[in-house]
Amino acid sequence: MRIQTGHAEAVMVIGVESMSNIEYYSNDMRWGARAGSVKLHDRLERGRERSQPETRFGRISGMPETAENLAQDFHISRDEADRFAVRSHLNAAAAWREGRFA
Repeated sequence: MRIQTGHAEAVMVIGVESMSNIEYYSNDMRWGARAGSVKLHDRLERGRERSQPETRFGRISGMPETAENLAQDFHISRDEADRFAVRSHLNAAAAWREGRFA
């Protein structure tokens, strides 16, 4: 609410992702499945293919591909990206210690 009303001097937004932990799932269990016939779906792949029709919009890329594309387009090495991430983390930690986010 403070963001919407303009009553915040500073706002910190944090997000976490763990794409390597996205599960596989099956629709076969609801009605029972024969032994050896369970089909597993990758939730990440199915989410991409179901979010928008591929026939209309083409293959939808996600954030991993976007990051790779931007790094390539702007010639950002993995080392540069890692150093930026560390610097950003250290700045946030220092601001937290100094009470700027209290």
